[in-house]
Order: sequence, then C-alpha cells, then structure tokens
Amino acid sequence: MKSKKKNIFIAISYVILVAAIPATLLFSKFIGNKLTEHIRHTIKNAADLCAELIEQQYENDMLLLESLAVRMSATLESDPQQGIDRMVSTAERYGMKRIAFSTPDGYTITTDGIEMNLAGVENFEKAMSGQAHLTSVISDIVDNEDVNIYSFPVYAEDNQTILGVLSAVYHGDMFKEMLSATAFDGEGYTYIVDRNGDVIINTKHHNAITDLDNVFAYMTRQQQSEEEIALLRSNLKNSEQGFLEIYNEKGSRYTYYLPLSVNDWYVFSVVPKRVAEETKKGVMLSITIYCICISLIAIYLVLSIRQSQREKNRLLKKALYEDTITGGRSYEKFKLDCQERLKTKSKQNAICAFLVIDNFNLVATLYGNEESNAALCRIYDIVNTCVGENGIVCRNGSNHFCIMYFYNELSEIETNIAQFNKMLHESDIFENMLHPSIGIYVVENYEESVDDMVSKARIAHETIKQGRSTIAYYDVSFRNAMYEDKHLEDEMEYALERHEFVPYLQPKYHAESGEICGAEALIRWITREGDIIPPGKFIPLAENNGFVRMLDREMFSMVCRLQKHLIEKGIEPLPVSVNISRQLMYDKSFVDDYYQMMQEMELPVELVQLEITETVLFEDFGLFRSTLERLREYGFRILMDDFGTGYSSLMMLKSVPIDEIKLDKSFIDDYSDQKAGSIIYCVLELAKKLGLPVVAEGVETENQYHYLKQLGCDFIQGYYFAKPMAASDYIGKLI
Repeated sequence: MKSKKKNIFIAISYVILVAAIPATLLFSKFIGNKLTEHIRHTIKNAADLCAELIEQQYENDMLLLESLAVRMSATLESDPQQGIDRMVSTAERYGMKRIAFSTPDGYTITTDGIEMNLAGVENFEKAMSGQAHLTSVISDIVDNEDVNIYSFPVYAEDNQTILGVLSAVYHGDMFKEMLSATAFDGEGYTYIVDRNGDVIINTKHHNAITDLDNVFAYMTRQQQSEEEIALLRSNLKNSEQGFLEIYNEKGSRYTYYLPLSVNDWYVFSVVPKRVAEETKKGVMLSITIYCICISLIAIYLVLSIRQSQREKNRLLKKALYEDTITGGRSYEKFKLDCQERLKTKSKQNAICAFLVIDNFNLVATLYGNEESNAALCRIYDIVNTCVGENGIVCRNGSNHFCIMYFYNELSEIETNIAQFNKMLHESDIFENMLHPSIGIYVVENYEESVDDMVSKARIAHETIKQGRSTIAYYDVSFRNAMYEDKHLEDEMEYALERHEFVPYLQPKYHAESGEICGAEALIRWITREGDIIPPGKFIPLAENNGFVRMLDREMFSMVCRLQKHLIEKGIEPLPVSVNISRQLMYDKSFVDDYYQMMQEMELPVELVQLEITETVLFEDFGLFRSTLERLREYGFRILMDDFGTGYSSLMMLKSVPIDEIKLDKSFIDDYSDQKAGSIIYCVLELAKKLGLPVVAEGVETENQYHYLKQLGCDFIQGYYFAKPMAASDYIGKLI
C-alpha cells in the first residue's frame, strides 16, 4: 500500500515536471512583456524626476525674483542704483552671475557694475509686456558665456504700471545637476527640447547623439517614418507626453518625453536601446535558468515540502517571540507569558513596569552600534538577574524595557531597583552616563490586558522629570489629567467663538523717567462662569494641536480694536506688542493678513509691535528671516523676546532684522551674581553700539530697577511697576 502511494506521488511529480516546460515558456513571454513595460516606466520616472527638479527650481527662482522686484519697486523713486547695490549679496548667495535692472527704454544697471541697453532684446521686451520669462541657454552679451536669464516686470504700487524689468543672470550650467538624474546605471541621459523640436539644453553624456540640434530634423535625416514624426509634432504642439524610438546608425534610443510648465519646454529622457535590451536579456536569461532549475527540483521540493514547512514555522516562531538584539523575549512573547503567569499567580501581588534608559543614545554616539547592542544585552541580563524567577522581562523598542514582577511586599521593588542601579553603573565603560527612569503600575485587575497595564506604566513614566534613578507610580489622577487636557482642547474652539480669550496688558516704562511708554499683550482665558484658565495650561495644548495660530490672530485683532477704541475716544494710544508663535511663522499668508487688518481699521502700523522668541528662528532660519523682512517692509516693529536663552544670541543680532531686544527674566533674577551682572552689562553695552533699545523683563524689586537704570537700560517691564491687567485698567493708566 505504501509502495503504491509512493508510485502515485512520483507520477504526479513527473506530470508537474512535464507541465512546467510549456509553463516556463509562457511565463518567460509574460515576463518579457512586463520588462518592456518596466523599461518604459523607468525612463518615464527619470523624465518625471528631472521635470520635477527643473519646475521646482524655476518656481523658487521666480518667487525670489518676484520678491526682489517688489523691493526694487520700493527704491525706484529714491535711487535705483542703491536698490541694485543692495542685491549684490543676494546675487552671490544664490550663485547668480549678476542681477540687472532695466528702465522702460532699455537702459540697464547691474550688480557687477556693467551698464548696457537691452531695448529690443526678447526677454526684456516680454517682461515689459508683463510676462515673467526664462531664456534658454544663450550667449551673455557682456562676455559671450553661456547663461540663462530670468526676467520679471517691476510694478508700481498700483500693480498695473510697469516701471522696468529685473533680471537674474545664471551661468549656463544651472540645470546641469538636474539633467544628471539618470537611469540604467548611469547609461541614460536627458535633454530639454522646445515645442519646435530645438534642443534648448544639451548634454555631454558619452551615449548622447553628438549632432542632435533639432529632433524633427534628426529623425528626418535618419529616414524615420512620417507617421512617427507627425505624431511627435502633434504631441509637442498639444503638450502631450509619450514614448518614442529614435533611430541611429550606432543603435536606436528609447525616449520618453513630457512637457514642463516652463515656457514651451519638454524633458526628453533617453537610454540606448542596447542598454535597455541588455538589461532585459539578462533578466530573461536569469528567469529562464531559474524556471528550469525550479522544474528540475520540483520532485525534490514536493518530497521536502513538509520538512520545509516545519523549518519555516520554527523560524517564524523565533522571529515572533525572540528579540533580535538581546536574544530574550519579544514584546509578543512577553504578553503571552504575562497572561499565563497572571492566571496562575492571581493571589499574589504584581506590578507592571516601564523602564527607560535615558541618555542611551550617547553609548551609540561615543562607542558605536556594536557596543550599543552589547549594552542592551547587558542591561537585559541585569534586569533579569534582579527580578529572578518572580519577573518577566522584554525589550520593547530601542532603550525601553517592560517588566512584570510578582512580589509579597512593595519594599521588594525598591530593593530590586537599587540593585539594578548598582549593577548598571559597575561597568566603567559607561562612566555613569546611563540614567534609568521607571514608571510603575500596581496591577489591580488581573483581567486587564497586558497592553493596558504597560500603557498605564508608560503614562506614569511620562510624569517623570529629568533626573537620575527616578521612579513614578501610576495614579488615576494621571488619566484624569489627560482627560482634562482633552476637554480643554475640545473647548478651545467654542471659547474662541464666545470671545472668552481676552488680552491682559502689562505696561512698559521708561527706565529714566518712570513714565509709561507701551505695553505687552498677554492672552488670558476667562470662561463665561468667570473661571480663569492659566496660560501655562492651555497654551502648550494649543501649540501641540496648531490652534495657537488662531489665538495669535485673535490677540492681534483684539489689540488692533483696543488701539482703534482709544483713538476714537480721543486718548493717545501707546505701542502694544503681541507675540508671534512658531506655527504662525510657517503661515506665509499671515504677514499680508495682519497688515490688511490694520489697513481696514486705518491704524498706523507702529501702534502694534510683534514679538518673536530667539529659539524659534533656528527651526527654519531662511524662512523666518524672509518673513521678518516682509514684516519690516510693511513697517512693523520687531522685538526679540527672551533674549539670551537661545544658543546663538549674537548671531541673531547680526543676521535678523529686529528693532528691540527684551532681556530674559532669568538674568534679572540673578543680577547680583557676578557672572549674571557682567552679562547684563555687556548686553546693554552691545545693544547701545548696535542702536537697539533694551527692555528688561521681570523686574520685581526696587534694587533691580535702580541697578538696571544705573547701567543705562532703556525700558522696564515687571511687577515692580505693574502686573498684567485687564484692558479697562490699562486704559485708566493712559488717561
């Protein structure tokens, strides 16, 4: 009976083997078709990438030129040459050959001191007609070098009258890096061609066609069919994309073309047919050999499939249940073991702990990944040793460990933690750099999921402040605090609609005369029931969920309305500053929005000042600097808040357009300390040399006030003179 079954099995195996031969041929044909599609797709991807890079570069350059044109417009009435001189550093920073301004009659001045007349030049004439324009690679009329020229009209304030043309001249290889995006191991290359088939930007790639000046003319010389040429003409005329094969005596080229949003240009991505076919042949040969081998070993696979399945199950189980670094439990195995032990240990006390090794990244940084992994293994062994048979341990990502521990007395936990700390720091290699912190949840309900227990231990850990060997136990209040934060987030939008957010104003005083000279607006949340929600409670939440941008705008609007109210009442308003959050700086529209708001209320811009914090500027220095420059162009006065708390305060003074600095309260608190006092003195002296007024924040005592006054501080703000107050009380101080 066994022999009969074996013969049947062998016969089936031979049938499978015979059937595999035609199946291999069909499969090879199918793969061949797929590879052809893949070749076209790869060429298209190269074209897409190149097009995206060129269009992005074009857009960025045009935006830059537009902003420069706006700046140029503002200086035309006074001195055009001064406007051009201010752009010398811009030309150098962005790698331009020169920036030029042309008057309507063609007279041109440049950042490199050359004067010329561009009347009749195409890009100048197009810009004078209101069209932003980018030339192809042309010869520089100054020195005949290859260049590309961007031209942009300079409008008057009415945005209708063209006062001239601003041009940016780039070296002719500006698109060279973008055209270097290749496919097929560097064998592919790229052209830029216009709608007439003329090659606008060529390539020196070793596979490129050397005499290709016009695609249509070249295809005609190569005697390609009229249908192919006509189809290409039609596609270029109608901004279509497509696939093309260009013939050549040295071998055909596969080409994919697609339109750019720049002028009437197209990207032509090319790869020699032989290169693409060699890739295809190599893959087809590999697939054929592979299929034959599969056929020859079909019987062996059928016979060994059961054993293979067993091995696969073993490896799968290992991958699922074993941590790849420590060789200990994975988190999944940890959960299973905990569930099993919780069932059998239901009468014994248990805790779930979430252990984090702070500063662990220093081990990898100082000693490398190999030592880092060895350290994780060592920590895992130490934890296992400390908990012994009463505990279950796993590593749960990076430097995190989960622990389930069964105990009789809670004091056992403190003892084990102390033992762990001692063993951890016995190794001299770490030099006491590792600081363990642990969140602990005392298990109350053994029916809870292990995930929930770990989550509560993690919540407890999140309450720990930076420290060494720190422990925190889970409490229901943690969860309640989370619910409270969620409730506040949900209420913020409704509170904004009900106008519960109001400005409190803290006056600012002249240090010398003691007279009030302005104020800072601070947001307060006062509910309809009269409850005051502290800013430290809701502002961090608003910063996390992005709502702070709406709060910033509401504060600005309320301060504008307050200033308008004072004017209408015949009270002379003093400048009031409002804060700008980090998120708002990413909103490119807020500058125009704020200015428009003041224009609608017919308020002088100098009545509302804007405060930024020094640390905000480091997230995207270029963006924030350009934003501040736009604010300055509108006439806003910029104050740098919390000066001295960042890492590069002096660089900020050099690089950022600010009008006033506010010395952080931390320096004022320690003014009697010799170092702090020296810093205050130096800041004030430096500010005087730079012509920047200084506001001392947080002045609370008479001694602080007289000290700062003696040093020549310009303005004082703090409880010594006045606390933040409601708008009605502030108005009373102005009357």
